Amino acid sequence: MANERTLLSYVRTAIMLFATSVTMFYLVRDVMMIVVAAVVFAAAAFTAAFGVWRYRSLQRRIAAEALSKAADE
Repeated sequence: MANERTLLSYVRTAIMLFATSVTMFYLVRDVMMIVVAAVVFAAAAFTAAFGVWRYRSLQRRIAAEALSKAADE
C-alpha cells in the first residue's frame, strides 16, 4: 500500500512539473524561459519514469520476499 502511495506522489509531482512547463511555455515568449520550460518538462518526464521504475523494482522485491517467506513455512 505504501508503494502505491509513493508512486502516486511521483506521478503527482510529474504532473505538477508538466503543468508548470506548459504554463511557462505559453505565458513567456523569451528564449531563455522556453529553455527553462524544456528543462522542467524533461524533469517531469524523468520524475514519472523514475517513479514507475522504483514502483516496479519494489514490487518485484516484495513478491520475492513473499515467495521466500512462503517457501520457509
